[in-house]
Amino acid sequence: MTGLLKRAREFHRAKDFVHGVSHLRRTREYARMLAHKEHADMRIVDLGAMLHQLHDGKLALQWLKDAGVGEKTAKRVVECVACCHPDAIHEAKSIEAKVVYDADKLQWLGFAGFFRELFCNMTARKQPFSIAWNNANKIEAESAARLQTRTGQKIGMRRHRRFRLFMETLHIH
Repeated sequence: MTGLLKRAREFHRAKDFVHGVSHLRRTREYARMLAHKEHADMRIVDLGAMLHQLHDGKLALQWLKDAGVGEKTAKRVVECVACCHPDAIHEAKSIEAKVVYDADKLQWLGFAGFFRELFCNMTARKQPFSIAWNNANKIEAESAARLQTRTGQKIGMRRHRRFRLFMETLHIH
């Protein structure tokens, strides 16, 4: 697994600052916490969290094979990777895929999530401020609405409500 983690870190180093190595670390930390609370398979969740940013089941399968991960385990991890996108989460059947999805999406909620997305939109995606702001606002709200696990929903909605209350207090929507 150390070779796979090293490869995942190298992959994340090449990403923008929002999806870099710190995102990998946070995703794995959230995934472990959620896996514990949701009684998910910790190994599947950790591997899924490591590879979630690939967003490509075939590529994830190849990485897992290269790392010597067994076929049965690899198949379960591939579901986590393939379903870690808002457009694909409805296909998730396992609690492990839902945990990895939530571990990723919890990072886009609340103040920190909004500002991460805003800065990513402005720098990596080169969006003008007003468009970046609106898109970050939309992603924050959509992420809150699509959380999959009971624990993720509890944590996410608390962050989302605090953020929305703050925005309403400032009359910013």
